[in-house]
Amino acid sequence: MERRGSVSRGRGERTSKHASLVRHVFGPVPSRRLSRSLGIDPVPFKTCTFDCIYCQLGRTTQKTVERKEYVPCEVVVKELRDYLSNAPPFDFVTFSGSGEPTLNKALGKMISAVRELTEAQIAVLTNGSLLFDERVAEDLSGADVVLPSLDAASEEIFRRVNRPHESISLQKLVEGLKKFRKRFKGEIWVEVMLLSGVNDGEEHLLALARLLREVNAEKVQLNTPVRPSPERCAALSESDLERALKLFLEEGVPAEIIPSVPSIPTASASSTTDAFTAKEQVRGVRGVEWERKKSEVQALLSRRPCTVEEISTSLGLNASEVVKYLRILESEGKLRMRKHGERTFFAVIR
Repeated sequence: MERRGSVSRGRGERTSKHASLVRHVFGPVPSRRLSRSLGIDPVPFKTCTFDCIYCQLGRTTQKTVERKEYVPCEVVVKELRDYLSNAPPFDFVTFSGSGEPTLNKALGKMISAVRELTEAQIAVLTNGSLLFDERVAEDLSGADVVLPSLDAASEEIFRRVNRPHESISLQKLVEGLKKFRKRFKGEIWVEVMLLSGVNDGEEHLLALARLLREVNAEKVQLNTPVRPSPERCAALSESDLERALKLFLEEGVPAEIIPSVPSIPTASASSTTDAFTAKEQVRGVRGVEWERKKSEVQALLSRRPCTVEEISTSLGLNASEVVKYLRILESEGKLRMRKHGERTFFAVIR
């Protein structure tokens, strides 16, 4: 059901400072797993326990297992309260973004605060590497859905695909998943990222299916890279994904293929790439509202590459308006454009 964040009148009025506050809350993002998802990013860019070869944001710059309050709970709550005062509709508030959210030891407090501010369901996207930690499990207890990953059934492939912190082994990750399953009252949806020629062999998939049966999650969601990544990982074809799905189902795993985001028509969307590459200059008054919207576009693109249509759908902006903000970000040297298949994606340069 479509939901909008609810907040007491007067608490979340936008101010001229809003543009500078949009750093940790972004979206809503059109998610293939969570419909429209308002994101909260509780760690600095690329602070993670893994350095996955398929990550769309590039190499991990701070690989760590140290939990601390990287972003204070009060900062996130203040920003979220402000954002909710004029947010487009969304279905989930999702802790995700540019790193591993469970590294923030204030995550439990943040989840409790979100529960007080909105009626939307709360999800946490995690690589699952810290679920063995009782304090992490306790922090996640207030979420409705936890979405961990499991991409490998052998230590060799685990280290090749996920490139984890040296203290994390596949056995430790799997035992943490099973332990967390026993105590968590919400739903667990495990994502499996399949890469052609890397972890999609039949023998490996069978071993992975056996591990996933032991985890006993509500869903196992098969995925393959659909957005550009710096290391150019090869995606599985539709027929190969179907082959993997059939194998998982035959092994008794409640698997499904993550669907594509439906295309939602937007005004002038068909000509947005041409408009972006045109030579004309963007004109108009740049007031507070203009800066706020540009900031929201930038915040979204700093967490994931998006097409013009996805930005338009996420932020409730006309496609031609989105192009204006993209042109300004490009002129400021903050944007890159990349083709992936037949689609054009935009991302923030760091």
